[in-house]
Amino acid sequence: MRRLFLVFVLFMALPLGAQNLKGFYVQKIHPDGLLYFVYPQKMAEMKGNMKLCRGSLLYDYTYLDARDSVTLLITVETNAVFNTDSLFVDLPDGSRYACAVEMIYREPRKNAWRCRACCMLTYDVWVRMYKEQPFTLTLFSIKDNVGLCFRDKAGTWSKVCARFRRLQEMIRLNRKS
Repeated sequence: MRRLFLVFVLFMALPLGAQNLKGFYVQKIHPDGLLYFVYPQKMAEMKGNMKLCRGSLLYDYTYLDARDSVTLLITVETNAVFNTDSLFVDLPDGSRYACAVEMIYREPRKNAWRCRACCMLTYDVWVRMYKEQPFTLTLFSIKDNVGLCFRDKAGTWSKVCARFRRLQEMIRLNRKS
């Protein structure tokens, strides 16, 4: 009887430990495979150039499992027009990945400028980004020699990381190899 009670308690606790991905992403059937879209997430700005940046980075991902790349869309608000042309992904192990950034639009918003841009990451880099420790994203403008750095705060990283790892595991299990 005691074992049955223990099994019942463990069974009831399992859903509490599972990561709920509802509202985190959407999966759609596409002619080329499964399309995954991660809803916009926030990443805090690191101390540094706070005179230019006006808050957190908004980002979202789109991934089609028939391809080996992930589209990263980013939105940032700045006090002055920011001409980003590259993105650097710095991983905790010291590796750095550079991506060309394509500007989608710049628009005035209240007393700021909103910049929306896009870049492509390899699927492998995307997986590595959510391995263990927080990574850093740096939006850079070669023309202006200015960079804006963003990283998840320690208090939010474990939740963010767990969600992405769970989604990436589901993608891995559903991929047709």
